[in-house]
Amino acid sequence: MIDLKDVQEAWEPMDLTAYEPYKEQFRSWYVGNECGSDEYRETQPGKGLLHAANAMDLLETGEEQVELLKLVRDWINAIENQLLHDKNRYGWRHVGYCGAEELQPVLARVFDILWAHGEHPYYTTKAELDEQVEFLKDNK
Repeated sequence: MIDLKDVQEAWEPMDLTAYEPYKEQFRSWYVGNECGSDEYRETQPGKGLLHAANAMDLLETGEEQVELLKLVRDWINAIENQLLHDKNRYGWRHVGYCGAEELQPVLARVFDILWAHGEHPYYTTKAELDEQVEFLKDNK
């Protein structure tokens, strides 16, 4: 059985300097996938809250944490408002992409926090990032 503590201790942040020219595209793919696909309706709000909580642990100051919390609050308020105005009262799974637009700045900030700490939300190795860079170059 794998001990998660061993995995966490073995993890090293990546040096993402070479990938800086692709950062905006990587961010766009991440935010777009999480907010602009069925991924949103199937996994939110839990996944967004988890991503924000993980990023929160990386922040060094209370001011940075409050900045992220305000974005999360705006997102949750948007969900609440959209659900309150759902005349049919079908609930979360039937209102479509309830709050998806407001999650975008949350996840953009999460991406930037992770990136600053040598992490990507999907890829854990440079080989995986290199694959994405090749895809970008092949599809210009």
